[in-house]
Formats: sequence, structure tokens, C-alpha cells
Amino acid sequence: MIAPGPVATELFKQASPPDAAQTKALLAAVPLQRVSEPEEIAHAIDFLLHPLSGFITGQTLHIDGGLTISATRI
Repeated sequence: MIAPGPVATELFKQASPPDAAQTKALLAAVPLQRVSEPEEIAHAIDFLLHPLSGFITGQTLHIDGGLTISATRI
């Protein structure tokens, strides 16, 4: 399973302008200090679909820049 954090989609960009307080709070909570690009999520999906990943099962891959494991909650 892929569990993405915030992704820089067109909808995200419209709903979360860079200068908005909620966007600044979100970025401050993400250890990598940015949101992911759609391509980064696609790469993870490609990895899991590759035959060399055939023995990976029942796992959740969090792609969130460390948000899941950080102490900060938004």
C-alpha cells in the first residue's frame, strides 16, 4: 500500500498557496520541509510493481517526507 503525504498536485497548489499560514505550518511539520512531487509517488509505485519487488507484501510505504514519524502534528 502506498500512503502518500501531501503531494504538489494542482489541487494542492490551489488550496495551499505558499504564503498561507496553513501551508507554512504544514511545511514546518514535514522534516524534509517540502511536499512531494507526483513523480516521487509514481516512482514508489513503479518500485512495488517491479518483478524484483515480488516478495514484498502486506506493507505500507509512507511517502511523506518524514511527516508520519515526526513528533509534530498538524
